[in-house]
Amino acid sequence: MVSIFKGLRGNELGFLFQLKAWLSLEEAAKHLTIVFGENVTEIDVLRLGLDGHLKLSVNIANGTTVRKGTVVDFENAIWGEFPIEMTAALKNIPVEAIGKPITYMKSLNIDGERFLNLSDEIVTISGIWDLPLIGGERLDLEHRIYMSTDGIEITSMNIDGAFISNGDTIMCQLMESFDHNEYQRGSTAQLKLIEQKIIEENVDETKANDMRLAYQTSRTEYLEKRKKYKQEDDYYPRGGLPEDCIFVVRTEALAELENSIRKNEHSKTLDENTKPLGARERNNLLKVIAALCKEQNLSLDMPYKAATIVENQIKSIGHSLGIDTIALILSEAQKITKAAKKS
Repeated sequence: MVSIFKGLRGNELGFLFQLKAWLSLEEAAKHLTIVFGENVTEIDVLRLGLDGHLKLSVNIANGTTVRKGTVVDFENAIWGEFPIEMTAALKNIPVEAIGKPITYMKSLNIDGERFLNLSDEIVTISGIWDLPLIGGERLDLEHRIYMSTDGIEITSMNIDGAFISNGDTIMCQLMESFDHNEYQRGSTAQLKLIEQKIIEENVDETKANDMRLAYQTSRTEYLEKRKKYKQEDDYYPRGGLPEDCIFVVRTEALAELENSIRKNEHSKTLDENTKPLGARERNNLLKVIAALCKEQNLSLDMPYKAATIVENQIKSIGHSLGIDTIALILSEAQKITKAAKKS
């Protein structure tokens, strides 16, 4: 059997790989090319991640804002209540619920078994984070793959935004300030859009100044409103990953993939060795048994007497087999021998 790891020889991968905590997509592709003994591209690496075979990560070098959370089971999910005055305005609710608070789950439902309890605090994080591929980060990955292969643009959105994780229990929801939203009147992002429009459309100076003046009015209003609410109220779930983050792969994730393939390969070998014998294979083995019995002067005409001797030989090599089973096998070998003599 040719091993899938035929390209891996000694320290061919080098000690540098063992010392690195993570690899770029290009480095990961080169590593897997050696491991698999066939060409692996960066898109192949991303597809392995999308299909759940390889854990992908991102390097957030310049930092990004998030709400940190903890992954819990159903029993530890957080619940809230809509106030009575809010439920009174709702339509199509059961009569018995009118005038009573309605309970709802505040935790985000990840997959029906895992739930995410998020903090209200907005914090900035950076560094290497894993991709759970449950929200907008999965759409970003699909977009990268399909644009590179088929030229298809992924336009879907996830209302809960994008997520990153660290281990099985820590997960963050990526957040973005309205000040970075070009559709928010008075935001810095809107000013960039205005300046871009002035340049692209060659707007005359008078009209350009009017546009900037109108923006300054909106900017003042936006900043005044922002003073009146909490910091977290100026943020909303970010639709995707930060534009300047880079897809990477942890070396431990690559090791997990290799170990998984080794186990599958070993399991496949066991399956091949334990699958039921075909008629031809069975007859061939009985012929071998008959020949060995003849060599040892064991008469197949007396299968139980011969079985007693064979049983002792089997025990001598550390195995055991019932005498009835042995006698049955020898009887089958006898039939093969007699059939051969008649022919």
